Amino acid sequence: MTLTFPEGERAADYARRLSGAGLDGEGFLRLAENPGALKPPYVEGRGLEGYLFPATYTFDLLATPEEVVRAMLRRFEAELTPPVRRLLEERGLSVHAWVTLAPSSRPRREARRRCPTSPGSS
Repeated sequence: MTLTFPEGERAADYARRLSGAGLDGEGFLRLAENPGALKPPYVEGRGLEGYLFPATYTFDLLATPEEVVRAMLRRFEAELTPPVRRLLEERGLSVHAWVTLAPSSRPRREARRRCPTSPGSS
């Protein structure tokens, strides 16, 4: 099955989409809020909000919440290329700062030229 998770939606919205498709949306939301061992080292804070990459995914009809979260994190990490990491380091920004500051700069072209492209903005 193919599901699209639009940019700007939150984990709870993604969970509703998953539930609507017959997958375990509640389990997904629990993992997004408390990921335990699935939490990557660059995530500051408790949950994965902001790190679940908005995109179109193809999942097995029996995909587990863990598989969905892992797919979204893999896609996020694909945006975190070595050049992006270097640029973040040069500018003294953490991955968390990139995720949390980027949405406020999206409407301003000038800000986009000065900062690395944020996840989901390309």
